Amino acid sequence: METITRYQTIEEASKNPLAVILPSGKIIFAMPFQKGNRAWCVRFSSSEVGIIRLSNGKTYRVVPYKGKNKLFFHGPIKVSGRHLIHDDNTPFFYLADTWWYGMTNRASRIDLKTLLKDRKKKGFTAVQCIVGVPPEIPFFSHEAENDGGHPFTKTFAINPSYFDEVDNRIQMIIEYGMVPCIFGGWGHHIDVIGVRRVIRLWKEIIARYASYPVMFCLAGEVDIFWHMSRWKDLFSSFLLRKRIAQWSRVGQWIKDHDPYGRILMVHPHKRMRAFVLFHYPSWLDIDSIQSGHSEDGRLFMISALREAQREGVPIINLEPWYEGIRSNFGEKHQKEAIDISLRYGACGHAYGAHGVWQMANEDNFMGHWGKSDWKTAYKFPGSALIGKIIRERYNQSNE
Repeated sequence: METITRYQTIEEASKNPLAVILPSGKIIFAMPFQKGNRAWCVRFSSSEVGIIRLSNGKTYRVVPYKGKNKLFFHGPIKVSGRHLIHDDNTPFFYLADTWWYGMTNRASRIDLKTLLKDRKKKGFTAVQCIVGVPPEIPFFSHEAENDGGHPFTKTFAINPSYFDEVDNRIQMIIEYGMVPCIFGGWGHHIDVIGVRRVIRLWKEIIARYASYPVMFCLAGEVDIFWHMSRWKDLFSSFLLRKRIAQWSRVGQWIKDHDPYGRILMVHPHKRMRAFVLFHYPSWLDIDSIQSGHSEDGRLFMISALREAQREGVPIINLEPWYEGIRSNFGEKHQKEAIDISLRYGACGHAYGAHGVWQMANEDNFMGHWGKSDWKTAYKFPGSALIGKIIRERYNQSNE
C-alpha cells in the first residue's frame, strides 16, 4: 500500500471517473482528463488521514504532512464568516499578485520562478492567473499560447497540450506555498464560444486542478462588452441580463461539479459588487469589486467595502490601482488601497504591477496602458510595502 501525505495530489491512469472513498466514508468523484500524449488520468487528494480506497480497487495510506509548505501543512483555503482560513482553521489573508499572462509564453518558467521568489519573500500569499485566453487579445493570438499551443483548437475543443504546460506552472506556484487563483478566461469570451464550451473549459480546470489547494474565479471582467456598436446603449440592459444569466449557469455548474468545493469568486468590471451584480447567488462564495485605475475609483472602493462590512459578507478588491499604470499610482496609492481594504475588514486584497500583469518584456505589449517591462515592474516599491503591512499584521510570510 502506497503512503501519501494529507492534501497531496495523486494521479492515476483512468479513462473513467474514479470514486475516492475517504476514511470517514465521504466519497469524492474524480473526473478524467486527457493529456497531450493521449493518456487518460484522474487526480485526487485527501483532506483526511487514514486509509482511502479507490473504485478501481487500489488503496492508499494518508499521513500528516510534516514539511514547511503552509498549503500542505494547514490545508486549502475556505471561508469563515467574513474571513478566510486554512482547512485547520489557521487564519489566511489573500494577498494576490496579478499575472493575467502568467500561463503563456510571455513569461518563461524561469521568469515565474524569479517572480515567485520575490513575492514569497515580500509576503504575498496568492497569484491571480488566467487559464484560457487572457484579456484584450483575439482567441488565437500568439500572445495566448504557451509551449503546448493555444488553449483551444480551431473548433474550440480543449487542447490538452496547453494544459500540460499550465500544470507545470500551477504546481510551481503551489511549491512556493502560494495559492493559485484560477480565472476561467474573460467575461466576453462566453459571447464567442457559448455556455457549453465555457463549461467544457471549466470541466478541464476542475479535473486537473481542483484537487490542489487552489481558489477559482469564474472569469475576469465578467460584465464587460468589447467592440460594441452605437446600439450598445439601447440594448445594454438586455445584454447585461443575458450575460449575467449565462455566467450564472456556469457558476452553478462549477459549484455542482467541483468535488472539493473550492472557493469560487467572480471579477466584475462595472462599479458594482459581485453579490449585487449576480443577485446574491448561492454558488458565489466571496463578494468582490474592481475599483479600477482612475482616481475617482476611491469613493466606490470605500463605499463598496463599507456596504459589505455592514452586510457581514466577505469581500476582496480584485483589481485596485495597478502600480505604474499610465505612469501613475505609485507607492502612496498602493498603501492607500490596502489601508482601505483593511479598514473595512476585507478578507483579501489584490495587487497589480503594470508590466507584470501582462508580462511585458521591453516590447511595449499593452502599451496603451503605458510603457512597461516586468523586470522593472516587479521591483516597484508598492509591492514591498503592502507585503510588509500584511506580513506584520497577519504574521503569514511564506518563509
